[in-house]
Amino acid sequence: MSNPRTVPPGHLLAASTKRVTVLARETLSRVKELKVGEAQAAARTGELLLESLAEAVPEGYVTAFSGGLDSTLVAYAARENELGPELITVGLKGQAELEHARLVAKQLGLEITVRELSQSEIMDCLGEVVETVESTDSTLVGHSVPLFFVCEVAEEMGVGHLLVGQLSDELFAGYGRFEQLALKHQFLEAKKEVLRSVLAAATNDFEPGDKLAVSHRLELQCPFAYLPLVDYALSIPISLKLQLTGNGVVRKYVLRRLAASWKLPESVVNRPKKAVQYSSGVQKVLLKEANKRKMQLSDMLESLRSNS
Repeated sequence: MSNPRTVPPGHLLAASTKRVTVLARETLSRVKELKVGEAQAAARTGELLLESLAEAVPEGYVTAFSGGLDSTLVAYAARENELGPELITVGLKGQAELEHARLVAKQLGLEITVRELSQSEIMDCLGEVVETVESTDSTLVGHSVPLFFVCEVAEEMGVGHLLVGQLSDELFAGYGRFEQLALKHQFLEAKKEVLRSVLAAATNDFEPGDKLAVSHRLELQCPFAYLPLVDYALSIPISLKLQLTGNGVVRKYVLRRLAASWKLPESVVNRPKKAVQYSSGVQKVLLKEANKRKMQLSDMLESLRSNS
C-alpha cells in the first residue's frame, strides 16, 4: 500500500478501491470542571473503573502487570468483579521491579507469570517490534518492547484478550511534564495538557499497542479508556491530580487516594511513576547496544527498519 495514513481518532471510514469516505467524526471536548472533593472524586473514579471491568472484560484474558499504581488498580478491580485475573510481568533478568511485581501479586492473592528477559532476547525482537509498530521513535519502541513480550506470553497461554493500564497517565497527569507545569504554578496549562495528551494517546499508545496485540492474536482491553470514566476524569479539578507538597508534586494524586481507600499496599500507593522501558531494563539494553555500535539509538532503530 502506497502512502498509508493513520485514521484520526473518533473517525469512522468506509473504504473502497476508488475512495475513502468519512461516515462519522467525533472528538473529545473540554468538559465543565466539577466542584468535588478528593474523597468523592476518588470514590467515583473507583466506581467507574469497577464498572468498566464489569461491562467490557470478556472471558479468556490476562493482565499486563508491573506492580505500579495503574496496573494494580486494574488488577484489583478485576479481582473485585470476580474475574479471576492472572497477571503477566516482564523485565530484564535481575531487575528489582520483577520482585516487586511478584510481591504485590502475592499481597493481592493473584497468580502471576514472570518472564525474565536476556539482553539477546531484547535485541533479537527489536526488528520485529520496529516493523510491527511501524516506527523508529526511541520512546515508542522502548515501551513497545516489554508489551511485545507480554503479548508473546499471553499468546502462549492461549487467551484472547490483554488488559492494560493505558490512558491513566494522560487522564490523571502522570507524566513528568505535568509535574513541571505544576511546579511553575501553571495549572491551567496543565489542565489543557491533560486534554491534549488524551487526544494524542490514540497515536502514541493505543495504535502501537493494538498492532502488537493483533500480531499476537490478542485484543487490547483498556479499562481506563471506558468513556464514562474518561468523561468523569476530564471533569476532575487539576488540583486533585497534581498535589503540591513541601517535597514537590504528587502526580495522579486522586488515583493514589483511590488506591489507599482500596487498601492497596503502601508500596503501590506511594510508588513514583517510572516509564516501563526503564523499569523493565529495556532502555538500558538498547542504549548499551547503540553505544557499542557507536550510533545514536534513533539511528540504530532506523537501521533495523532499513535492513528488514
